[in-house]
Amino acid sequence: MQLRKYQKKLIRGTIEALKTHRRVAMIAPTGSGKTVMATQICKAFQPVLWIAHQRELLTQARSALEAEKMPYLAGTPVNNRCGFNILSAASRNTPRFHHRLVVIDEFHHEACKTYRNLINELSFDRLLGITATRTRLDRHTLGFDKLVDYLRPEKLVELGFLAPVRLFRVRTPLPHAADLAVWANEHRNYIGRTIFFVKNLKEADQIKSMLTMPAEVISGKSDRESQIQAFRDGKIQVLIACLVLTEGVDLPMCRTAILGRMTQSKTMVSQMVGRVLRLHETKKHCNVVEPAALFGNSDHVSAESVMKPNEKYVSTPRVIGAVSFKTRRVG
Repeated sequence: MQLRKYQKKLIRGTIEALKTHRRVAMIAPTGSGKTVMATQICKAFQPVLWIAHQRELLTQARSALEAEKMPYLAGTPVNNRCGFNILSAASRNTPRFHHRLVVIDEFHHEACKTYRNLINELSFDRLLGITATRTRLDRHTLGFDKLVDYLRPEKLVELGFLAPVRLFRVRTPLPHAADLAVWANEHRNYIGRTIFFVKNLKEADQIKSMLTMPAEVISGKSDRESQIQAFRDGKIQVLIACLVLTEGVDLPMCRTAILGRMTQSKTMVSQMVGRVLRLHETKKHCNVVEPAALFGNSDHVSAESVMKPNEKYVSTPRVIGAVSFKTRRVG
């Protein structure tokens, strides 16, 4: 695999940190290749135990580790063998044998009681946490001794590794999600495949009834695998996400993220924006759409607080860009 220059630098820095610190957190933006970088680090600290809270994340990790010719140990005692095990954070079958390295995917969850209890039961030499964010809304401190972090998503856009961002602020009264649905309908041919984030199932059903394009509500109880595959195949244009899709799945063909879910969490906003940053042959840029009410609102986080857009537009539900403020022209 041909690693990028910044990946090589981050890998070297993290390995050096792990030599002198027991718990290291590696922070890198969504779309930067965190799993790829972590698998390279794992090769230097076998046997490895990889922990994540979603099945999709564990599947992705196993594929990446096996691609690097690391054998899957299938939960058996490792006895200093090379290879890896994987473990769901919700599992009650905690391995009792020793690993040189424990990797925690989406490390910002580490402050949860479930993770803390699990980690306390494990036997390991080093711990590596990987995530796109170091902050939590509850302000709980993450358990690391050393932080390795010298990447910003704007830099990866500049280098051509992430898609340039167009931010649309839609002037809409509250409740705003319905007006964002009107905006999406007016510009259905422009937005491409879209993830529409909402706060609950009631709102998700309302948005689905309003949209004039193929759309599905995706939640923790829906058939996510088939819905995501239909989205990838272009059979569904809009996934209306209720408490899912902020992490654990790569959908580079997604061009637009509509932030119908207001939140005070920078982590959540960063994850929602991150869904559309990856490059894909079907898009020259990506779009982030949010209600204008977020701008300057101290109670809620705007997308601009987590990433500087390449272009900004003030819009209305029926006009795509009534006034534009361009920082760096794209596409």
